[in-house]
Amino acid sequence: MSGSGFFGSPAYKKIMAKTYGIGASVVILGALWKILHWPGADYMLMAGLGTEALIFFLSAFEPPHEMPDWSLVYPELVGLEPRESKVSLNAGGGGIAVGGGGGSELAALIQGGHLDVSTVEKLSEGIKKLSQTASSLSNLSEASMATEAYLQAMKTASDSVGSFAGVSSKLGESAESLASSFVNTAQSVSSSGTQFSQKLSATGDSFVDVLKESGDKLVQSYQSLGESMASQVEKVSGDSVKYTEGLSVANQKLAAINSAYELQLSSINDQVQSSQQLTKSLGDITQHMNQSVSDTAAYKQEVANLTKTLGDLNSIYGNMLSAMSVGGNK
Repeated sequence: MSGSGFFGSPAYKKIMAKTYGIGASVVILGALWKILHWPGADYMLMAGLGTEALIFFLSAFEPPHEMPDWSLVYPELVGLEPRESKVSLNAGGGGIAVGGGGGSELAALIQGGHLDVSTVEKLSEGIKKLSQTASSLSNLSEASMATEAYLQAMKTASDSVGSFAGVSSKLGESAESLASSFVNTAQSVSSSGTQFSQKLSATGDSFVDVLKESGDKLVQSYQSLGESMASQVEKVSGDSVKYTEGLSVANQKLAAINSAYELQLSSINDQVQSSQQLTKSLGDITQHMNQSVSDTAAYKQEVANLTKTLGDLNSIYGNMLSAMSVGGNK
């Protein structure tokens, strides 16, 4: 199969139809990702635009649409080429000038008397209207597809009508059988209703007796339950009074404990403050003692210096006295 044959085949048209739909969805998703600034928007936009470029590339190989042969619908157009032929009518003598591929055949028909001037004029008007109709059509391929779809729908509707006729006949038979079944059922229900009413009448009497007996037992049970509840209520009332008195005593004891706790807490606070003051005083005493130690060391050093000085003075005085005594003896 050649390339042009493949591109014009129905399989390629089906593939391209699905490609257009799927590719358009990818392009729209890429634009949506980019507009909403979702993660990966750039990649989605590139995928969408790449898909659109690929679709345009593949659509370039599609063959152009073929113009249908209108001569099959309008036999008057056999042998004519509307795009190239030119037909002109002379009003005075009725002469006709025909140009194009089929002009000689048309002239022969007119000269032979098979066609008159009015028929040719109608044919010219029909060609003009056909040209206007063809120019107003936007896409003949879509019209052809719509026609095929319409014919398919008509065929389906025809099949559905046939099926509906068969179903209608079956429905009529079913209705007849259903009517007979209803009659039989009505008779059965009537006889069963009579028997049921008789049994219900007999059962109703016994049911009334049983219900009366059960009601008496229920009243007795309610009375005993009421007495028991009354005694329980009295007992609960007495216990409630005792419980209230106990709560009152407990509240008084808790109040006394609370006051004692407050007094103890106050004394503890006083003791803490006294301890803080004592600690501060001990710190001051320790500081003074440290200073006294340093002062005592200095005093000791000074006393030692003084003792040494006195020793030196004593030696000097002793020497002086010795010298003086020696001088006096001489």
